[in-house]
Amino acid sequence: MININNTSWCACHLPGQCKKPSNCYNFVQPVLTDLNSFQMSVGCTKLEQLTMDQCRPLTSKSLFYVARNCPNLSVISIEYNNYIKDDGVIALVQNCQFLKKIHLNSSGVTFRSVMCFASFCRNIAILDVRNCKGLTDEVMFDLVSCCKNLEIMNLSLCFDVTDESINHIAKYCTKLRSLFLVHCKITDKGKSLN
Repeated sequence: MININNTSWCACHLPGQCKKPSNCYNFVQPVLTDLNSFQMSVGCTKLEQLTMDQCRPLTSKSLFYVARNCPNLSVISIEYNNYIKDDGVIALVQNCQFLKKIHLNSSGVTFRSVMCFASFCRNIAILDVRNCKGLTDEVMFDLVSCCKNLEIMNLSLCFDVTDESINHIAKYCTKLRSLFLVHCKITDKGKSLN
């Protein structure tokens, strides 16, 4: 794993560092830009893990670059960035079909991205969509009925998730080990479901 906190180093040296397919890059806030993402994706086509948390200069353009150039990606984390929108996430999941861990906590994504996970990320094991706008029980049904390998899911601050979602999760997510539902509309009835 390489932690990067210098954009000029990133632009000049990162492509030369990507010899092994298992390379994992953690970009330290706020150094990564869309241009750096382009350079990284072109030079690191075998990239499997990428963390770009709190890199606020990034937009969905970065996800288009990664989607186009890094099809082997299995882990992506882009947390705390409202400039990351559904269009970029949808392009990513349509092109990176090995994704198993997706962290989009407090990004600008909505239920549209989650709907796309149901179609393209059926092997996803870890999903963090805290504070996802418009995530409803109906969307949760579509997600969990297709993504049956979920082991860890964080739906905290998804204010429209209710007991009905818990019913769907209990029925379809038999491998689930951890479920986080802070500030969701869960009653005692929902908490008692197995």
